[in-house]
Amino acid sequence: LVSLIRESDKDLSEKSPGKAEAFSKYVDTLYDYLFKTWDSPMSVNSKRTDALFEVKHNYQNAIYDDRQTKGWEGWNTHFLDTILETAQKNKGKRIVVTVGAEHAYWLREKLRANRSITLLEANDLLGKF
Repeated sequence: LVSLIRESDKDLSEKSPGKAEAFSKYVDTLYDYLFKTWDSPMSVNSKRTDALFEVKHNYQNAIYDDRQTKGWEGWNTHFLDTILETAQKNKGKRIVVTVGAEHAYWLREKLRANRSITLLEANDLLGKF
């Protein structure tokens, strides 16, 4: 999966350096904004953050080749499969999952749709502290 992403990055940089530079500036600007506005774990796990990362990945998928998408989807699917396998082995128990913020919107969407588990939203739990 990492090789797919690296190869895709390299190809974009070589074949379309302008696109690669524009995307890099976009990502830098996005993270600058997030680091200035995130003031708690609740803001990192907010619907706003999820929406911003979903837009970022839609943009990324539009300018990179299929290897980039396959790499990201592969990582996300691996996370999801691991979570669901762990939940199956530990029925009735709480499982805490930590992943990078860029993966969270995708995972939350898939976990909400899965009827075999109950997703406890981070912000609902964090708001109790």
